Amino acid sequence: GVKNPTLGLASGNQLLGGVENLLQSTPGAVNTMKRARDAALTGMQNNLSNASDMASPTRGSLEAGQAIQRGIRDFRGGFKDKQVALYDKLDQHIDPASPVDVSHTKQVLSSLNENIPGAPELSKQFKNARIQSIEQAIASDTGPTTNNLPFQAVKKTRTLVGNEIADTNLASSVPRSKWAPLYGALADDMQAAANAAGPGAEKAYNRANAFSRAGMERLDRVQPFVSPDAPEQSFQLLNRTLADNTSTFQAVKKVLPEGARGTVAATVIDKLGKATPGQQNAAGDAWSPETFLTNWNRMSAKGRRELFSGFPNAPQVQRDVEAAAKSASMMRETSRMWANPSGTGANMAARATLGLAPLSVVANPFAPLAIGGGLLMSRGLAEIATNPSSVNFFASKGGMPQNTQVGLLANTAQQTGVIADEQRRRGLLQQP
Repeated sequence: GVKNPTLGLASGNQLLGGVENLLQSTPGAVNTMKRARDAALTGMQNNLSNASDMASPTRGSLEAGQAIQRGIRDFRGGFKDKQVALYDKLDQHIDPASPVDVSHTKQVLSSLNENIPGAPELSKQFKNARIQSIEQAIASDTGPTTNNLPFQAVKKTRTLVGNEIADTNLASSVPRSKWAPLYGALADDMQAAANAAGPGAEKAYNRANAFSRAGMERLDRVQPFVSPDAPEQSFQLLNRTLADNTSTFQAVKKVLPEGARGTVAATVIDKLGKATPGQQNAAGDAWSPETFLTNWNRMSAKGRRELFSGFPNAPQVQRDVEAAAKSASMMRETSRMWANPSGTGANMAARATLGLAPLSVVANPFAPLAIGGGLLMSRGLAEIATNPSSVNFFASKGGMPQNTQVGLLANTAQQTGVIADEQRRRGLLQQP
């Protein structure tokens, strides 16, 4: 994911990364290493932006949230239409006017509206006015001497109750806990009527019922993602499921069209590397490989697979993002230079070195020459570490073997008197 990596990053060698880390704070090499760092990070950011573009040209928390909510609503509408069509096929086997015993439905309604023994006034506080009205309406329609309703009426009532369940939210006058038992009771009464009507009716009903049950279960899973008034909340809620709730992400993904899936994936990619507020610039677009890697590792492996699938170009998008993750991981492992963009330490070291140069003439007339030679040596080492030609040579299989590369850098380090950390320098020279 990096077009022009440093030698340490290209080879993956931690020793070379350590040398580059020293060069970051070494006068004479600071600017060269900073340019390499900036170029590498810009390249990674651009590659990720291209991956987002491949996933979807439309992205953002608002846009992704709107796509999620729209996708769920469209799925719900399609589910209702298919459900009605399947139950209508029962008319081929059961006369719409044939009587259906709704005793079970009446019993369930009675239990939903029953009194608390010894507390009639308190009972009113736990009853739902609409459920009470439905109980009274069924009692009126069936009459005092029968428990029968026409099959068409039972079928239509069940469909309407199912619609109520699908549309339930926090502001609904009847909670799902009231609708669900009524829906189940109507289903049981219809099942009994279909079984009595013969194999054809039973088969048609079982198919419609299985479709309804699966669809209702899926709507139950995705309902929280369509409820928020602010679409951004829908995206944020879905994004959190990528960590350890992949089954819920998968359930939402299945009801979304390809375009919405791509919009969600593109939005997640854009937010992976956005620097934290404490590291942001004035424009608010600073990108951090550390933040990217942290957010990447928060996603489970299953979550990543689900996120990067089910939309056009998904395999390529996944490869590009994984390449960036690998680069960010190598940056973390091979050199701490990538975690310190400010350069404050390097500037202080440079000022100290240059500030002591005039005084060193008094003590030793040849000291400025030594300092100048050290600066030139540091710059030369930095050029070796960052020049594309040398990087390609040393990091390729056709270049010097690893121990020769290390020996070259170690020898250069030994000749250079500007490595601030003497202990690390000695450790470097002891490497094979």
